[in-house]
Amino acid sequence: MKFKLIGFLLCCLPFLGLAQSKKLKKLYNQAKQQFNQQNYSQSLLTFQEVIGFDEENQLIENAHFYYALSAYRGNILAQAKPAFEQVLSKYPNSEVSEDAHYFLADIAFKNNEPEQAFRYLQKIKSADLQREAKQMKGFFGQKMDLLKLRFLQQTFLQDTLVAQLLVDKIATTSDKEDDYILLENLLTTYKLEPPKNRKLEKVMRVRKPAYKVAVMLPFDLKKAVKDRDTSSISKLSLQFYQGMRVAQRELDTLGQTKIKLLAYDMTRESEQNRADTLLLNQELKDVDFVIGPLFENAYKKIAEAAEMDKINVIQPFSFDSKYLQNRFTYLYQPSQETQARQALVFAKNKFPNKSIIIFYDNLAKNKIFAQIYKAQAEQAGLQVLAYEQVSSTDVSKLASILGQINPTKVGSIFISSTSQLIAAELLKQLQEKIYDVPVFAPDSWLNFQQVDYTEYENRNVHFIYPDFIKTESLEALKFKKAYTSTEFSRGQDPSNHAYLGYEMLHFIAKLLQENGSRLDYTALLQKMPAQPGIVNEKLDFTTAHDNQFVPILKIVQGEVEMVK
Repeated sequence: MKFKLIGFLLCCLPFLGLAQSKKLKKLYNQAKQQFNQQNYSQSLLTFQEVIGFDEENQLIENAHFYYALSAYRGNILAQAKPAFEQVLSKYPNSEVSEDAHYFLADIAFKNNEPEQAFRYLQKIKSADLQREAKQMKGFFGQKMDLLKLRFLQQTFLQDTLVAQLLVDKIATTSDKEDDYILLENLLTTYKLEPPKNRKLEKVMRVRKPAYKVAVMLPFDLKKAVKDRDTSSISKLSLQFYQGMRVAQRELDTLGQTKIKLLAYDMTRESEQNRADTLLLNQELKDVDFVIGPLFENAYKKIAEAAEMDKINVIQPFSFDSKYLQNRFTYLYQPSQETQARQALVFAKNKFPNKSIIIFYDNLAKNKIFAQIYKAQAEQAGLQVLAYEQVSSTDVSKLASILGQINPTKVGSIFISSTSQLIAAELLKQLQEKIYDVPVFAPDSWLNFQQVDYTEYENRNVHFIYPDFIKTESLEALKFKKAYTSTEFSRGQDPSNHAYLGYEMLHFIAKLLQENGSRLDYTALLQKMPAQPGIVNEKLDFTTAHDNQFVPILKIVQGEVEMVK
């Protein structure tokens, strides 16, 4: 190993100033001789004596460096590390500072601290040492496992050598498709040399001129025609599908991704038999993406079969994380866990008081959400002052609970209830008990007819609104016009589910167009920043298989406004 300054420093000794003490020079020469004879344990002690002189000159500076180098050459790394750090601290502009960084990097690698080693090597600017630094990174990098190299590549995005090391490691050790997707991305991004040998010859992604998307929803056409209740699951499913058809026509007209929609009617009564028939007939073998089914039993069967064929499945309406069955399954909506976490992050960042009150009603889904919120709050370090169930037949319980707690001790209130009576009573009690704290409530409260928006504004109510649609945006208005002009809309405005179907098919089409099918999208989505939606605010699958973006709204001057 070459060290650019050692020889230079030794040769310069005869020309040092005569003013330096003879004892210091003699001791220094003795230490130098011991070092040259590779007697590092003794040179370490002698250079330490030199450092002890109460002087500040070139000899003392050199002695600090050689003291550290003696410890390093003697393999006393625990002593060498602080010694080199002292050289950098005392003499930051010294000619040996880059050498010190080099040796510190070598020590860090040997101590299994590669991230720290790379940071030391970033300080080196001289061409000679940069070449040696590159050799050092290559030597230790080849010994690292795939996980560590992936971490280093994400940390040092500008380092082409790290990217090349990662490419080579993937090629020789991995047979996972998501690793090979990363490999191809790195080759393109950094213009790297393709590896000569691969454990897997190519990524088994499938590209087609047209992709098939199976939509498995409870359409129940007979019931939909007969039932005028627009909230029935069959009508919601039809509206969702009609929104997808508008997106399909747009994509086709613009010459973008060709999508063929395959509709499967899977009601609660028929879901299991329908799923069994589909799997028996192997109808999914030629499908590229699956939306649904809605009901759990059929969904499990389809998700399990889809994973074997590497078909991605997305649950369109549910917030329940139980639908995340495997790495090929997604929730288009944020799960309840994600909603709770994001609401708590918002509350902690915006409001100083970290204590909370939690209310919930007797509906099962609202109880579960309250349980999740409580668990997430405690995990985040918030104090739960009260956790109480309130029935719409006994709203007086709210007054009793709030009356027992000092309002100044409360940071926020979370309520998981879809009861208009409970909502009205809570707002009333907050006013009477002078609770000036933010309230977090479900978006369904915005539809209550008997509660004026000014009450929400006065009481600082925040609405957790996971499926919020920007209905007044230019894109949403364009969709509305296209939707109402189609034969299947019958002139009716699109519902939220129609907007959702429209957005989702565009999202799926983009994934298929850019990456093909039969592919685990996890690694790809992690590298894709949160995407602005067309009619949704954002779609974010960077860290999980459910949408991480949770809109939070409130009333500002009588209008609904997004605050997160």
